[in-house]
Amino acid sequence: MFRIVTSLMFLIPVFVLAQSDFNLAKIPALKYDEATLGTHLKDVRCYQFKSFLSLKRKVVYSQKLDSSGNIIAELYTWYKKNKKSSSHDFFSQNEYNSQNQRVSTLRYMLDMDKGNMNCFLSYYQDSLLVKSERYDYKRRIKKGLEFGLTGKDGCVVSRKDFDSLKTWELNSTNIYKYDEHKNRISIETFQGTNLNSKDEFFYNNSGRLDSTKIRDSYGTRMTYYQYEKNKEFSFTEKDGCKYFKYFNDKNKILKSGEICDGKEDVYKEYRYNKNDQLAYEITYHNGKIIRIHKYKYRKK
Repeated sequence: MFRIVTSLMFLIPVFVLAQSDFNLAKIPALKYDEATLGTHLKDVRCYQFKSFLSLKRKVVYSQKLDSSGNIIAELYTWYKKNKKSSSHDFFSQNEYNSQNQRVSTLRYMLDMDKGNMNCFLSYYQDSLLVKSERYDYKRRIKKGLEFGLTGKDGCVVSRKDFDSLKTWELNSTNIYKYDEHKNRISIETFQGTNLNSKDEFFYNNSGRLDSTKIRDSYGTRMTYYQYEKNKEFSFTEKDGCKYFKYFNDKNKILKSGEICDGKEDVYKEYRYNKNDQLAYEITYHNGKIIRIHKYKYRKK
């Protein structure tokens, strides 16, 4: 499991693999210091800005690599994936065995609106993700109380309904299963012993993903995949939109997005440097650039 060492000087969290059990009660509420972002994790850095003419650019992602090129630490701050998503701040660290296979990942994600935290522990076998656990850190409804008991009308939740201190608790567990070809065939999500949802993956004779089925409290949804040369399309029943990915001959993604009502609404363009490393990720909406991510790599 993990124990935690926090740098008092920089307030950048560092996670170290330890033999002791994972002690939820001792996990601190981590704080990120934007002024030192990239000070320690600067093998790869990503800058976010609105246009190529924009003077306001900030580091939103930074990465630390080991001598074998494995990602050992990542930090996201105010990184926005697309037009619709809000930013998510999280720090993660990966552990590898002597064969450079990932064996575990520890990730913290902060809920900026409420000051709550989520912690994710993931475990790997032969580099395949087999289990992930989500823990949350928050104030909880007092034991023995009916939900909203102290609210004005008996159902509105008030602060008095909650414990005064935040605590860590296991929220959910995901179990991942694979076939003999190492294709992921299912993800089962449990809360306690209750199965909350199940995702299933089906493949065609060529080993490519053919369809997925999601079963949860909202019902059952199917997504289907179609392929052309260097192109992948997917669509979900009753969605009305088709999602696409275009690849080059080296199987690196060139473009991704969605087609709704016959037109490309939101899409991304990917550009690479002479070393085939991602250099730019450009997001468009209605044909106009709305966000640019520029990646810089430390010279070896």
